[in-house]
Amino acid sequence: MPKAFLIGLQQKPLRFRSNGTVKLVATRFFAWGALPFLAVQSKAANSVSITLDPEWHSLSNVLEAKVPPQDYDGAITAVEEFLIARSRTKSFALGQIQTAGQMLFHKKGQFKIAKLAEHSNLSTRQLQRQFQKQVGVSPKMLARSIRFEEIRNRLMFHPDTNLTDLSYEFGYTDQAHFIRDFKEFTGKTRPVNTPMKCRSCRQFFVTTKMSYFYNRALHHRNRMASESVKNRRV
Repeated sequence: MPKAFLIGLQQKPLRFRSNGTVKLVATRFFAWGALPFLAVQSKAANSVSITLDPEWHSLSNVLEAKVPPQDYDGAITAVEEFLIARSRTKSFALGQIQTAGQMLFHKKGQFKIAKLAEHSNLSTRQLQRQFQKQVGVSPKMLARSIRFEEIRNRLMFHPDTNLTDLSYEFGYTDQAHFIRDFKEFTGKTRPVNTPMKCRSCRQFFVTTKMSYFYNRALHHRNRMASESVKNRRV
């Protein structure tokens, strides 16, 4: 595994195999957010790139010195300073794609592409072309990913939620379409004789710590829980 590498937007869980203890310092961007910080302003969908410019590898050397003594606050500060410095010199404007992406997150992936294009002052074809160039996937695929992530979060915190009601709430015409997305994004299959219960779906969402995007709500809850534990220890 290289010291510095980039993982593109994934449509399935990405698994690494390693020997011994591996410590990672990672930064999660929105689907459109990493592009301004990269030397090459284009990327293929679902790709893992190791062709980052030398400045990223210099940053990895700085982080490598901070991780063994568990100076994670220092590591976070180093990453933030690095990204802020690069943002000041970037010449790549996200513009309408960022506007469209933010709307998809606001609507939890439930927004018609034609209306999204209108909202972004683009034709549908222009929107699709710019998404493919700047994000690496179509706006429809990003919307499906966002919707899937929202369902995953709901079931993780509320595992007894009725799956049929949930599938309708998130715009699926029936649960079969939800199960199709489940199979595509997770690589798992449902039990043959339990289509409406979908026990494997529920179990996967509740037990698998998987996220396609930076989950701010989940991060906040985990941080508050961690601080609570520290306070009790004190």
